[in-house]
Amino acid sequence: MKKLIKCNNKHAFTLVEMLIVLLIISVLSLLIIPNLNGTSSKVNEDGMVALEQLIISQQDLYELRNGTRPSIQQLADDKYITDAQLKKAIYWGIIVE
Repeated sequence: MKKLIKCNNKHAFTLVEMLIVLLIISVLSLLIIPNLNGTSSKVNEDGMVALEQLIISQQDLYELRNGTRPSIQQLADDKYITDAQLKKAIYWGIIVE
């Protein structure tokens, strides 16, 4: 009988401790997740502005060298911008005249 009592004397987390840990994790999640979404949209906006400025500067360079203002497709064809940049510009709807 004494052996049974000694065996049941194991240390474990109580239900209250588990609930406190879950509460802390939930609160941290509520604070962190909205910030991640806001950061992602800000990065996309900054990327869009940077790509638009790049396209404008490449159009200016093309115009200085060739005397005419190119389209975005013409910039890609003449390797002033990469195909990935062209696809992003089309996806984001960047139209530069």
